[in-house]
Amino acid sequence: MSFLSRCCTVARSPFSFLGVGSIRTATKRAGGTVHNHGGSPGKRLGVKKFSDQAVVPGNIIVRQRGTLFHPGPHVKMGRDHTLYAIAPGVVRFYKEKWMRGERRFVGVVLERGEVLPRDEAARGRSRYCGLVDLNSSFMSPTLSLTALQPSGDDTEAIPPEPVLLAAARRLIDSTSTWKQGKTYYGSVKTFHSNDSGNSWHCRLSTHTSDEATFDQMWARLGRDKASNEMAYVPEIKDAKEESSLSPTANIWTMRYAFPWPVSPRVFTVLQVVHLDDEGSAGGRQGMIVSIPIDLGESKAARAGAVRGRYVSVETLREVEEDGVRKTEWRMATASTPGGMIPTFVAEAAMPGKIAEDVPLFMKWLRLLPE
Repeated sequence: MSFLSRCCTVARSPFSFLGVGSIRTATKRAGGTVHNHGGSPGKRLGVKKFSDQAVVPGNIIVRQRGTLFHPGPHVKMGRDHTLYAIAPGVVRFYKEKWMRGERRFVGVVLERGEVLPRDEAARGRSRYCGLVDLNSSFMSPTLSLTALQPSGDDTEAIPPEPVLLAAARRLIDSTSTWKQGKTYYGSVKTFHSNDSGNSWHCRLSTHTSDEATFDQMWARLGRDKASNEMAYVPEIKDAKEESSLSPTANIWTMRYAFPWPVSPRVFTVLQVVHLDDEGSAGGRQGMIVSIPIDLGESKAARAGAVRGRYVSVETLREVEEDGVRKTEWRMATASTPGGMIPTFVAEAAMPGKIAEDVPLFMKWLRLLPE
């Protein structure tokens, strides 16, 4: 209160000189009351399953307040806007036009290579029957790093070739939905994905007839692939054919050597090759499938090498771009080096390593006699 206002107050009140009638007001505003003092627990909102991750019925995909994401195929929404899967499959996030804008949806596809939104006019609705065992290798074959373990001469533990080829086609078709990574050497594209805990990597390159024809590439990749790799991959020091199961299926053991202090690695794989004279696009398509197989203790393993595992699918496909016939070379792989090498170290080097094989192979192919 200023001096002038005090004088006016004294002049208006005759009792101010006697100390009667004066009023003292508060000089600080009163605060409010708080009951929980910020101690309530968080609601754990957010995305719980990301794109390309496998789910089973009941798995929560998104916890949210409001419909930031809307339910798509094989997904339902709870009373608190939680989205959860109602069928086993793979998560897909996608957008659709809605009135003047667009909405974000979350769906589950039964096949890994399927893309949402689904063209229901051409393919019909996606339906899931819980009485059908979709996890059966014959209904929904998959490739993994789990090694086959046949006992002696018993080959019943080895799936039939049509089953392996069906699994390989499903895997290689799904690479079109994987996340793109770096591009190496100007033309070798890389992609990656996570499938049931395994880190998958893919490379893609396209070659004109001036570089190499389909027949030239298939002659070196589709026949005796392991022994040919030893010629242009410097880390492969030995490749031995353990046995031949059929004209198109063979078991190979390859020994890799690395600079000190990394120990040598031994990989034993079953390789299945297949050539289609008429592929999906009308051109020829060749496929090489390599899956790990355990034949017991080998001489190479006893010589101080560490046993590793890898699974891969390579395809050569004739394509036409701008009226020019080209050969598309695509490869998808997952691996574990074994031993004491940290997984993150091996995974970080994988894209560049698989991309390096393309220029090495093309250089070696040009040096071969006609």
